[in-house]
Amino acid sequence: MKDLHFVHLTDLHIVHAGATDDHLFSDTASTLEGVKSAIALLEPRPSFVVISGDLTNRGIKENFLELKRLLSDFELPVLLSLGNHDTRDGFYEFVLEDSSRTNQPYFYSQVIEGLHIIVLDSSTPNKVHGTIEPEQFTWLEQELQAHPELPKIVVVHHPTAPMHLPIFNSINFDPADAQKLEKMLEGKNVIGVLSGHVHFDQVSVRGGVPYFIGTGLHNQTDVLEPDGLRALSGASWNLCYVRDNALNVVKVPLPSDQTELHRITQAWMDNYRSELAAKEKEAQAVTA
Repeated sequence: MKDLHFVHLTDLHIVHAGATDDHLFSDTASTLEGVKSAIALLEPRPSFVVISGDLTNRGIKENFLELKRLLSDFELPVLLSLGNHDTRDGFYEFVLEDSSRTNQPYFYSQVIEGLHIIVLDSSTPNKVHGTIEPEQFTWLEQELQAHPELPKIVVVHHPTAPMHLPIFNSINFDPADAQKLEKMLEGKNVIGVLSGHVHFDQVSVRGGVPYFIGTGLHNQTDVLEPDGLRALSGASWNLCYVRDNALNVVKVPLPSDQTELHRITQAWMDNYRSELAAKEKEAQAVTA
């Protein structure tokens, strides 16, 4: 295939104008507008933009409508995946304008200029961690056999690789699903997997496949904080280019003084996960 450039964004955490949100720590809409302006000046022109989840901060109607407005003037194809802050039914109804789908996972593929892009949905309703449903794995197995001559990238919100910060152990990918996904991608001409979720940069190679995690546009995690999670001001996006059938990723950091914005202890995280579990139990009781 010919050389091409594209952009990887992640963790937009968009809210609507005037919203009050205790878990929003920066002006994410303004950050996205600034990044869009920078992308518009890129030469050569990127072929597409991929956004790997947490498109919104709360997954409610107003968040999604603001997201749609902000993305409407992108003059490039934009490929979206869902993260744990998003809701599937809200995304379908207010972004795709398809109210016939509700909690179905959102996965698909597209070939752009000789690159086979596979987008997975690791969001799990009412949970922080990521999973992949059996139907997605079945579809992925078939998709990996398609276009065998083309290099592939996979987009999925939650990283499969283990983290050096213990707090992420319980909110990343389900270990069994992560292992299954990694085994499926081995030897399938996958030149990169793009993720977000943890708000810091990490690169690893697993089964011969490179995995790239981006910080995103909300805030950045202090990677040297051993006790819980310490959020700092800061954001970045990735300029990606494919050359000689290999994926190269360049981090583009935004100016930041790295002010502390928020701290999360392990106890807080355990409580948050309990609250989500209670919501899920409630929802199951309603539909039973």
